[in-house]
Amino acid sequence: MKEVDAILEFDTQRLKEILSKGLAGANQEFEGQSLLVWACSVGNEEAAVFLLDNGADYDVHGQRNETPLMLASYSGMDRFTSKLLSHAVKLDTVDSLGRDALMFAAKGGHASIVRMLCAAGALPSRTDAAGRSSLQWALVEDDHAEVVESLIECCPGAINSSIKDAALHYAKELGRHQSEKVIAASLIG
Repeated sequence: MKEVDAILEFDTQRLKEILSKGLAGANQEFEGQSLLVWACSVGNEEAAVFLLDNGADYDVHGQRNETPLMLASYSGMDRFTSKLLSHAVKLDTVDSLGRDALMFAAKGGHASIVRMLCAAGALPSRTDAAGRSSLQWALVEDDHAEVVESLIECCPGAINSSIKDAALHYAKELGRHQSEKVIAASLIG
């Protein structure tokens, strides 16, 4: 499909040309996913913004029930995430593993998006189907200490000591020393 190829090649100009010919709309699907989900899944922020500005449905789901907000949060698409939040997207939607957009942002290591989502009302106390919190997701791929700090600071009182204890144990287990220090300090003070 030409539209998906343009998205995957980060050729937004070609995507605009294809869609301007009226051959297809911004809401079409390919392999069960909308063009917007495709753009967000590869981190093509320019294409995602273009599609949203041209009527793409932002409340669509990918193959594992992930939303454009989740994928954009993981990919670090600050401008697009902000744009989605201005459309009052649902923050409590979860994917097939019970993960929300805040968990995706934490896993991706994007502190600025974590702060945006918390300011919009995302709940850092939520856990996924396996019982992992956003704090734990911030430790999965790397030592995202800035994300851990943002989660703790942006939502004081929202993350109880049992969630922090579980994250501290996980940080020790994974050798995430910077995050371990941040979590330990929050438990003391």
